Amino acid sequence: MSQENVESTRAAFEAWNQADLDGWLTFLDPAVEFYPAGVFPDFDAVYRGHDGATRFWSALHEPWEMIHTAIEEADDDEDCVVVTIGFRATGRGSGAAVELRLATGVKLRDGLAVTMISKPTAEEAWEALRAIP
Repeated sequence: MSQENVESTRAAFEAWNQADLDGWLTFLDPAVEFYPAGVFPDFDAVYRGHDGATRFWSALHEPWEMIHTAIEEADDDEDCVVVTIGFRATGRGSGAAVELRLATGVKLRDGLAVTMISKPTAEEAWEALRAIP
């Protein structure tokens, strides 16, 4: 199942890159909990469910003309996947460019993400995933 989880996670990031909100939501359990990395100000500490994921999507996409995530590494362990991503964005109107490297840990159940945790490093993402009961 873990290779399927990696492929599913890759597909979710591809939907993100294609600005396909509905495609991204199909990867998320209806009760998903998403914890952003805290890199950008004014974001909630956690977004719950599809409504919360949609609010996160909107909040992140609003200031950027272009957002792209590239999976640089993927590692899995049973029902968890951690991807290290390169995040690039261009500011709407300003043209300001941002490049970050982050990791997102994903806990899956029945092929859907039930928890997503973004952290600065893969090690921190694994640690956060392992702390989930």
